[in-house]
Amino acid sequence: MDRLDGNRVEMFYGIKSSADSCLLKFLKPFDGKMTITSDDGCAGRKGFVTDALEKRLAAGDTGGAVIYACGPAGMLRRNASIAKEHGLKCFISIEERMACGVGACLGCAVRSSGGGSMKHVCIDGPVFEAGDVNLEAGL
Repeated sequence: MDRLDGNRVEMFYGIKSSADSCLLKFLKPFDGKMTITSDDGCAGRKGFVTDALEKRLAAGDTGGAVIYACGPAGMLRRNASIAKEHGLKCFISIEERMACGVGACLGCAVRSSGGGSMKHVCIDGPVFEAGDVNLEAGL
């Protein structure tokens, strides 16, 4: 399963510590190229997953690559920045609490990159093109 619609798929998966390593067993069916990182060095390469992504992109052969990311806000910001530096598209999955789920309560609202308007994670997302939301305003 290393190809999706005829395209090569590479996965970068980062964990904080061995407490999170139990999730790695769910990735075993993935046949594609996978890079695992851990903040404390308990699995894969020691370091941040975004560092491994940057190293891979620096190696070249990234024509047409698209980054899909989910995780903590800081990591999403870094993925968006990396994508912009390399001229790549980046889609992020934002994790927010969704009290009403219909956009009425504004509990999951994030600022759009176009100014003062807001996007609701529950109805406009949760996946956004990174350039469509203001990641610097906080998530």
